[in-house]
Amino acid sequence: MTDALVHRGPDDSGFYEDNEMSIGVRRLSIIDLVGGHQPMSNEDGTIWVAFNGEIFNHRQLQQEAEGRHHRFRTRSDTEVLVHLWEDFGEEMVRRLRGMFAFVIYDSEQQLLFLARDRFGKKPLYYAPQGAQFWFASELRALLTVPEINRDLNLSAAGQYLMFFFNPLEESLIRGVYRLPPGCTLTYQISKQRATQRRYWNPIVTPKLDLDENSAMTVLEDRLTEAVRIRLESEVPMGALLSGGVDSSVVTAIAASLVDNLQTFHVVFEGAPSEAPFARLVAERVGAEHHELELRADPMADFPDIVRWIDEPVADASVFPTYYICREARRHVAVCLTGLGGDEVFRGYPWLMKNSAIDLWFRVPAAMRNASYQVAAYTRGRLAGISTDLKKYEDLEYVRLDSRDRCIARL
Repeated sequence: MTDALVHRGPDDSGFYEDNEMSIGVRRLSIIDLVGGHQPMSNEDGTIWVAFNGEIFNHRQLQQEAEGRHHRFRTRSDTEVLVHLWEDFGEEMVRRLRGMFAFVIYDSEQQLLFLARDRFGKKPLYYAPQGAQFWFASELRALLTVPEINRDLNLSAAGQYLMFFFNPLEESLIRGVYRLPPGCTLTYQISKQRATQRRYWNPIVTPKLDLDENSAMTVLEDRLTEAVRIRLESEVPMGALLSGGVDSSVVTAIAASLVDNLQTFHVVFEGAPSEAPFARLVAERVGAEHHELELRADPMADFPDIVRWIDEPVADASVFPTYYICREARRHVAVCLTGLGGDEVFRGYPWLMKNSAIDLWFRVPAAMRNASYQVAAYTRGRLAGISTDLKKYEDLEYVRLDSRDRCIARL
């Protein structure tokens, strides 16, 4: 299983086994390169953890744990997890700030505890198989297990074809599940029983009563803090710089906080390019800029690109992402990006369609239903628009209020 994940963790590997449990880890070393070997245990070896990700507030958590008389052998963010489990059990996840997927094995309680970060940035799959319980960061690792079949999950495949992604907890392989974002799973080994629990939900807070200048100050402070906590590393760091607003802001903040930031930009021959903007930003902030010009043949590289994607992704951005990450990896091990900025700040034109749909649902239901009936007998654009709106209304999530509908669609 770990051989199937060597691309995720080329720097180190480790194993732990007893009569009930086998854990294997492939590690990409970022913090405490020597001392961060995994799986990692507590002082008496009764609790073990396998961890993928980064805990951004681990220094603070370590200080608090030392105040509770825990002894730390390493500087790794992994070690705080075992001590948090000792002190807080399942509630430990509420104290974590970071991106993570981890598994804790408590040999005294004979249980496994699986946890995934709030937005699901780090993947975690599991497969109950009778008296056995398997887990891994990628499907490919689970498919090395003879007991796990390779049957296609037609329900998940249908969801993917309908929505361009699979929103189910079930994966595309029947019998294999994905732990949802913001959730934990406790597996009691002796009882062969799994209990899933959600520890976090997004909360829509009231609008802040701020003028524009104050809002800009708050925004800058929060963006700076978000970038700062992601900069701890003992290996070279970089930033993927497209030249757009999001990546430029992240790059500028990062360059103000660290020395010798490297930036990366990919240009496809014959395609429109934001390369001049990327160069300008890199020069302005004093970053070491790498610009890669590609005469790429996406179909020739298609098998390689698909190989690194666990489940199908209906997003053509995987092509430039693959190329720029391949180039960046020759120079650095960690990169910041502006991904997610457009979703948060409504930068995509299609987000305006959500606002139009919200207005439609303010129309009384009787009038909406009448329009659907008219559309059934009308040809042309009106019929298409009305039919699309009826599809929205048939989906369960659009019966929430307009703000929740927007969040659900995002």
